[in-house]
Amino acid sequence: MKAKRAPAIASNIWKLYVIQALTQALFMIPIFVLFWQSHGLNLQQIMLLQAGFALTVFILEIPTGYLADRWGRRNTLVLGCCFGFAAYLTYATGETFSRFLLAEILVGIGSSLLSGTIEAMTYDTLLELGREREYRKIAGNQAFYEFNTEAASGILGGLLGAVSLVLPLWLTAIPMALAVVIAA
Repeated sequence: MKAKRAPAIASNIWKLYVIQALTQALFMIPIFVLFWQSHGLNLQQIMLLQAGFALTVFILEIPTGYLADRWGRRNTLVLGCCFGFAAYLTYATGETFSRFLLAEILVGIGSSLLSGTIEAMTYDTLLELGREREYRKIAGNQAFYEFNTEAASGILGGLLGAVSLVLPLWLTAIPMALAVVIAA
């Protein structure tokens, strides 16, 4: 039975590489403050948005890890990607502080759901394949793709922000949607 499952579960590795990269394609990072200011937010409101995100992650970090252990890593991964997608759609279509706060809370929920889930699923997959000694190498490769995607999308997002401050937000939603499809 394990032999039949091995090829299917082995596909987790490349999928997790791609999901890690897609969820870090954050085109909006370099233009976020300009985006918020273009919608009339002041520095205090911007800091409140960031506090909303941080508080959400702080509150949910441990419960979402427990959820991944009990409900399943794949389910948690899909849900985290869905929240990320919903967050950037909310941002791209929002125009008010309250709408942006909702988006930050959604990003926080998605981040909490994804935090540790990719790493745990990678290790579980390697363990089941009898390749757990490769974890450090594969986790390092995942970080490499994550950081390179974040850097490239940040540069491109800054350039696109010169055209439209909302365009990088729409562009961030696309990889999040693809991550949902691959995670499912």
